[in-house]
Amino acid sequence: METGGKMRWFNFFIAAVLDIVALYLFWVSDAYGISGLVGIVLHAAAVFLSFLFFKPLAPSISGIHPMQFPAMIVGLCGAMPLVGLLAITYFGILFKPRPGLELEDRHIRVYTKGIHQLHIENLKKHRIPDPIVKVLALPEEDRRRNAILTLEFVNKAKAVNILKRVVLDSDEYTRINAQSVLHRWASQIESNIKFIENRLQSKKAKIPELVDLMDLYYQFAEMKLNESEVNMNQIRRAEEIGEQILKGEPANHPARMLLLKCQLKTGNIAGAQENLRFLREAPGFQSLILPAEMEIAYITRNFKRLKATLSQISRDRILGAQYAKHIKYWIDKDVSEVAHA
Repeated sequence: METGGKMRWFNFFIAAVLDIVALYLFWVSDAYGISGLVGIVLHAAAVFLSFLFFKPLAPSISGIHPMQFPAMIVGLCGAMPLVGLLAITYFGILFKPRPGLELEDRHIRVYTKGIHQLHIENLKKHRIPDPIVKVLALPEEDRRRNAILTLEFVNKAKAVNILKRVVLDSDEYTRINAQSVLHRWASQIESNIKFIENRLQSKKAKIPELVDLMDLYYQFAEMKLNESEVNMNQIRRAEEIGEQILKGEPANHPARMLLLKCQLKTGNIAGAQENLRFLREAPGFQSLILPAEMEIAYITRNFKRLKATLSQISRDRILGAQYAKHIKYWIDKDVSEVAHA
């Protein structure tokens, strides 16, 4: 163990001993006696040593104030001698430093220091991340290069459009980073597709593997790394596999959900509506099918159904934020006017 680690555990041990002595003095002392005063001093020293022990374990989480975790340590240890120290030990084990990167889908962000891990002492300067589109517009080449590398950790379908734009960046290394990330993603998905397709041809592929194959084809098409016709062929292949799966397992809801997405892409509205009828009764899928319900209602010009679906979406925290513009546009609109437009 490192010297620093030994010193931390020494602080923990001394803090526990001081709290035990302080508890004994509180027990035997008068309300205003010298023993009580000594107990308070010893307990204060124990709280300080506890803080020194737990400080390195404070979490480096974006959005959390740097003093939140130390305040919790002082509050618990100060209010409850020894008991607070033991209770906070559990939190100290749970809270570990995390990478300084927000893995959000809707707003891809990267810290000023690129992909390097930020600890609690750096949060005062770097706790607010910059939008990646802002970083990619900056003149500092090293920041643009680091920003590209962070995109490996976010949603591929949403990051690929940014990477395609960065391929035209003025800095050669930034372009190379973007091209390498795109190539790595494409190679990985193509390799996985080929492996499962070979197992399918040799009749060794299991149903879960076929569902994965559907998902891989759909992901690859959504990334739009190929020509539009190639992407559509991948969607059609996924649709074909989904129909084969459901012939043997009609209750395979993940496959049916993927098939629904494919049918919306290929314009098979009748098939999509049939799958929706199944998925409405499937536990856990009611909220997942709402975007598809909305899309089908719009395509079939069922604007009353569209408004009702958007009303349901608005009550979902994640979907409500994702479709906020749609909700704002449609909820107060007179559908009779739209229907005759």
